Amino acid sequence: MKRFKNIASKLGILVFGCSYIILVCLAMSSAKTKTELINFEKDEDIDNNIIVVHFIHGSIPKEDCSYQKKRLGGYLGGHIEIEVNNFVYGFLYDTLPMNYIPKSTFNSKFEKRGFEVWNELIANDKITSIEIPTDKKQTKELEILLNKYWNKAPYDYSFLGQRCASSTAKILSDIGIINKFSNQESIIAFYYPKLLRRTMIKYAEKNNYKIKNKSGIDCHNWE
Repeated sequence: MKRFKNIASKLGILVFGCSYIILVCLAMSSAKTKTELINFEKDEDIDNNIIVVHFIHGSIPKEDCSYQKKRLGGYLGGHIEIEVNNFVYGFLYDTLPMNYIPKSTFNSKFEKRGFEVWNELIANDKITSIEIPTDKKQTKELEILLNKYWNKAPYDYSFLGQRCASSTAKILSDIGIINKFSNQESIIAFYYPKLLRRTMIKYAEKNNYKIKNKSGIDCHNWE
């Protein structure tokens, strides 16, 4: 029986590893495709509203570093948040361990913080921020949607489901900031933050949107 359990455990790890590699390959390929799909042309009559997508880079803290905060995924992880009307929203798990597949009982939440509070919390983080002009209608729709999700998360946070990158992409898609795509497409194409960050940087450069880069604390190895 013990031998059987050991074999089953090893098989489980092997399946998990293979699934992860396949998903990453699919994500990389699909993200390249989505880059071509993100062809939103800004309206010349657009209002002076701005939303900001903040990409917090993944990192690994050094042993002697005073700032030991870790993001899910370590060096290849990070986090993504959306700023609108001086509030910053982000999707993440509620408790660890997170679910492997999406479940009906959600282990997820949307955080909401005032910009000043959030700015203090990320003082030591490396961040790429993209400012996106929007009209009043889009800004209002985004604020309503994010507050709705803040009150009640719409989906589970899981390894093979929605996470911060795919959730951010889907939200931007839903309000017309980028091209429309499905829930499943967002999960596959933007499986981890770097994929969406690269795509959004190309999108910003195409439309002459402002990109801001903030350095992180020196005692972290930053992605």
